[in-house]
Amino acid sequence: MVNYSLSVLLFFAVPSLCAQSSTGTEHWVTFMENLDLQFNQPPSFHIVVSSEYPAVGQLEFPSTGFTIPFTVSGGTEVVIDLPTNSYYADGDEATFDHGMRITSDVPVSVYAYHDRLYFSEASLILPRSMLGSHYTVLAREDDLTISPSEFVVLATADDTEVELTPAVLTAGFRPPGVPFTVLLNAGQSIQIQAFEDLSGSFVRSLDPEKPIAVFSGARQAKVNCSNGGADDHLYNQLFPTEHWGRDFLLIPYSGRNGDEVRVIAAMDGTQVTIGPTQYALDAGEVIQLNATTPMRIFGSSPIAVGQFNDSQTCNNATGDPAFLFVPPIDHTDRRVIWNSRDSDGTPEHFVNVHVSAVSGIGSIHLDGMDISSLFQPVPNVNGYWYLQHAIAEGAHELISDKPFQAVAYSFGEFNSCTYALGFERDVTTGWQEGDGTMHRQDQFAVRSEGWTPDWSIEGAEDLRVMDLSGRTLIRTRYTMPGTIDLSGLVVGVYVYEREKNGERSGVGRLVVR
Repeated sequence: MVNYSLSVLLFFAVPSLCAQSSTGTEHWVTFMENLDLQFNQPPSFHIVVSSEYPAVGQLEFPSTGFTIPFTVSGGTEVVIDLPTNSYYADGDEATFDHGMRITSDVPVSVYAYHDRLYFSEASLILPRSMLGSHYTVLAREDDLTISPSEFVVLATADDTEVELTPAVLTAGFRPPGVPFTVLLNAGQSIQIQAFEDLSGSFVRSLDPEKPIAVFSGARQAKVNCSNGGADDHLYNQLFPTEHWGRDFLLIPYSGRNGDEVRVIAAMDGTQVTIGPTQYALDAGEVIQLNATTPMRIFGSSPIAVGQFNDSQTCNNATGDPAFLFVPPIDHTDRRVIWNSRDSDGTPEHFVNVHVSAVSGIGSIHLDGMDISSLFQPVPNVNGYWYLQHAIAEGAHELISDKPFQAVAYSFGEFNSCTYALGFERDVTTGWQEGDGTMHRQDQFAVRSEGWTPDWSIEGAEDLRVMDLSGRTLIRTRYTMPGTIDLSGLVVGVYVYEREKNGERSGVGRLVVR
């Protein structure tokens, strides 16, 4: 168990008030060490940027100023093939300057791919608006403790002082529970390694105005296979602890014997409930389970959940270890666009989807085809439906009139990668789908033309437009037909809220082009 100070415990007492979205106009990404470059073939690195609307941006290396411009057509994605190079350092406490900053004129989704024969991995990349200053690490050790568990911390601003408290003895002989500090500049990273599990390590930026990004996993690890099975690289971006959740629904990967599930607590005295069973965890402690069917996980305090594919030798299908940092159940979206890449030997592609649908699933389309009839009820979880579906390599679009959560993954001979497909969680309005009485509708408008809401009302209603921090930008009394002046806004994504007779009647996103 990692012992945290009182200030850390107080940090969790105040919930985040800003909207949580995987889309943004600024993303930071780096990679972690994998197998020695003298073995196997060299890796290649790729960034995929997708957008619902036309976007222009660039990928920049802050340490040198080298940039790669990109353009995304609306409703598509672009693959940025990074120049041939090694994008990580070797060893414990290694610092390196290969962090990348991705900026765009409108919010986009970003995915990072580490492609290597037998050692591929991928991750959804969080926007800067979702980064934080406090992190608790969830990682994985190699079953044979031959290769190290690891995490990497990336600075987004110059002169960022980072405090690191390892949970176990590091490869550089840093004792567990003893904090030390490092100074990083924008785009600079430090890598921490240990031959035991680094889960429960604590990372924080000493200046909350200088958020950091943290990635974790293992250089390579055998998972649930200590009898000589193959290992694989584990890599995923972590949520800051302020964005952890209390409710999760995990869908196992298709065609497996089951997946390893790791649950970690943020606070002492956390009760984790899975079905009829309760587990008591203190801060930084982990429980490890196996999921063969969909699993609902509750925490009395914030928790994080990791999903790990087993080594192929000890599984009944192709595909080696992969690490998914599972989003909380309310991190959903209605449209996601992604590219299911053949990552140097991962020709089998899948998507898992779950949807909350009290009054029916509604319409869910994958690449223009209605797949709603393929869903089945989640066992022992009322109101939820799920799907494990094989897809082709390449570009895909999933769109629905109900909020869903989706995960993409690819398997091949002794290789795999997995990543979440994004979310738009509006905690500003607190909207969640329930009995269907609350109307949510995403709206699109051209700034210069104003916004004519796409719904019908009788009489008048109050309409409020907010930025993603909850700050009110427009408040008006709306009657049909009418056009709302948007000249005071910039291009981007906003939240709107409708009220009629003093009661909230609808919420949603307003995308201003």
